[in-house]
This record gives sequence, structure tokens and C-alpha cells, in this order.
Amino acid sequence: MVQILETWRTQNLMHHLVVLELDSDFVGRFFHNSELAIVAGTNLTKNGLILQVVGKQTAIMEFLNAIRGAIKVDRVTTGKGGEGMIERGPSIQQYRVIKVAFASGWYNVPKGISIRDLADKLELSKSTVAEQLVRAENNIVGSFLDDSR
Repeated sequence: MVQILETWRTQNLMHHLVVLELDSDFVGRFFHNSELAIVAGTNLTKNGLILQVVGKQTAIMEFLNAIRGAIKVDRVTTGKGGEGMIERGPSIQQYRVIKVAFASGWYNVPKGISIRDLADKLELSKSTVAEQLVRAENNIVGSFLDDSR
């Protein structure tokens, strides 16, 4: 169901405040586990619905495959390589890991927490925590070095 709540014009643009109601079993299930989120920039235009989402690649692909199975999708684009904050820095998962690591003393000398204890605190495997730390550190150091040129 589509319901237009309000319309208004600014200069050359006509704005619509729209409620788009979708079957929760179809769409809602992808957003309950916090692995996928709709972000600002989502628009309903004369060319169709432009839906901007962020999240884990696997969650995005599951969502996209379900959407493609139900409706026609003309185009899919990614923001990869963009200058946005999310694209330049660590992923949401990497941010979570590095934030907990920092708060737990991982970067203190001597270390305030072991990788095993950090993994237990995050409820992740040691190898996942180690990988996420290296990837986050690579993103942060890479951005720092790029910005210092």
C-alpha cells in the first residue's frame, strides 16, 4: 500500500511524504537482526523507488535476492570507493570490535586484555576478532596516511 501523507513544492521540486507499507514477512525480516539498515537518501521518484541500505554484504545480498524474486529491479549500484564516512573507515563490525578493544585496553602497553578475553567479550571467535582488528587498523591507518599527503 502506498499512501501520500503530504505534498509541498520548493522552487522546482515537488516533495511527497509517503508511507510505503510492505508485507513484514517479505521485507521486515531483513531488518530485525541489525545486520541491515535503510539510510537517508532513500527516495520514491518518478523512475521508481531508490532504496539505500547499509549492512553486512551477506545480508544485503539476501535482501537483494528476495527483492529480485518479487519485483523487477532495474539497477543495483554500490557506494564502494565513495568518499562517505562509512566507505572510508572501518565497517560497522570492525568499528564495534575496535571500540571494545580500545575500551578494554587492547592498545595499552602492556595489553589490558588478551585476544581470547576480547573474543569472549565480543562473543566472536579469536580468529574473527584478530581479522576484524587488522582490517579496521588497515582502514584507519590507510585513511590517515592518505589524508596526510
